[in-house]
Amino acid sequence: ETEVVRIPDNEVFHKASDPFFLATRLVFERHQARESNSKNIKMDIQDRERIHHPHFYTKATHAGQGPDPSTGAVAKPIYLNTIYQARDIFEDEVGTNTQNSDTNPTHEAFESCVAALEYCKYGICFPSGTSVVKSLLSLVKKGDHIICLDDIYGGTAETIQTLAAKKYAIDVTFADLSNPEALQAAIRPNTKLLFLETPTNPTLKVLDIKSICTIAKEHNILTITDNTLMTPYLCNPINHGADIVWHSASKYIGGHSDLILGILCTNNPILHKKLHQNRHLQGLLPCPFNCYLALRGVKTLALRVERHCWNALQIANFLSAHRHVAEVRYPGLDSHDGHDVAGKQCRGKGGCGVVAFYLTSDDVGATREVLEAVRVFVNAGSHGGTESSITTPCLTTHCGVGKQERVSRGITDGMIRLSVGIEDVEDLIGDLERALEVLD
Repeated sequence: ETEVVRIPDNEVFHKASDPFFLATRLVFERHQARESNSKNIKMDIQDRERIHHPHFYTKATHAGQGPDPSTGAVAKPIYLNTIYQARDIFEDEVGTNTQNSDTNPTHEAFESCVAALEYCKYGICFPSGTSVVKSLLSLVKKGDHIICLDDIYGGTAETIQTLAAKKYAIDVTFADLSNPEALQAAIRPNTKLLFLETPTNPTLKVLDIKSICTIAKEHNILTITDNTLMTPYLCNPINHGADIVWHSASKYIGGHSDLILGILCTNNPILHKKLHQNRHLQGLLPCPFNCYLALRGVKTLALRVERHCWNALQIANFLSAHRHVAEVRYPGLDSHDGHDVAGKQCRGKGGCGVVAFYLTSDDVGATREVLEAVRVFVNAGSHGGTESSITTPCLTTHCGVGKQERVSRGITDGMIRLSVGIEDVEDLIGDLERALEVLD
């Protein structure tokens, strides 16, 4: 049964058998078993209750972790081992670390932590976000059909088009999932997967996750949601009906622009088994050091995201009143067409750490001038780091998309995307103000 927990700001979370507790217990017992060489370690009720924490900050700090049973080390160590002693050579135990190509204690800790934050029982980490998408495509076969959000992140769209459509001979339809009629029209009898993200990157279009998942379930379609931009702190798609949620952990989860990593989470044991096996068969196990860095980043995720969102809202308000700005796209603003939907399905009234805006001049030359004039913002195409970055998608993330198609999606030559960092907001606004003055 699912228990609904109501906390301030009308935020609704679900505890499905408390995945945080289950994940933490699993890792704890595995490590205790290795140390004591016992297969029947049992924790008494007081110990179990002691690690039962329902709130985000506590889960981010403790989920999947605990003092090392052999040394007492508080911080999770990095396991670089490639071989592990089997507990029982006559027993093929699921989840036992035998080779580094299967799993690793550092991976398990990171997977358990993020899964708990997403209210999931299972997590699987990968070397990158792209490898997550590649692995998800193993769920379909030749002759199947996939629906993908037309405004999905450029890297995801390129991976699906290249691998699914061109290499695996799987039909792909890109549709406007904000329109229920368009979604219904795109569904075929052989449709198996539906890829979406909200808000979209870079146009920040908001989708109603629950409505989309409801339609998908009526047709037995698996719904896969990219939650990279919103993070587990701001949104939990699983609670709105998604079957799988995934992240490019290189962004907000890692948070410091120093690792490449991906992770997916689900409550479906069959999907977990298939995807875990596929990771093994394709050799897609990530570097333990990256998992260690990401696990450390998770601990401060909520603190950083709150600062990202606060700064982004102030900048969005500043840009909304600027003479050289034609339009600002930010779900945290009341003027955004998806503000109400975002407020219902996300924490923080729909805000996030990314702001998009359009210059009054739709000339790429003017856009370049602004990007070259900034001093605090870093001219870079990624997002989610502690530092603020600025880019124009038409020259970076969507440079491979034809201009007519790109413009139809709202990605014009005069569009600028900001990944707002955690610096002092006065310095960030001052930097943008000086940069925009070059258009006078």
